[in-house]
Amino acid sequence: TEGHPFIGKRLARGIKGRFGHVESLVNARVVGWLPAEESDYQDEHGNKAALWHIVRDDGDEEDLEEHEVQAGMRLLIRR
Repeated sequence: TEGHPFIGKRLARGIKGRFGHVESLVNARVVGWLPAEESDYQDEHGNKAALWHIVRDDGDEEDLEEHEVQAGMRLLIRR
């Protein structure tokens, strides 16, 4: 839960409805991360990728790639 500047940062995530469209937004906080060197997750190009663990304000949790965390931070600013 330490070692990266994203830890503790807030972001927004879209909540998709049953047809795959974003119907609402929920705020979240980055609470942990797993560096690429320690991760077995692979990105869309097959490369090892870091993951950031978030806890949403509605209690749900997700693991996100860096680009998803950055997009969520931008989304929060625009709200």
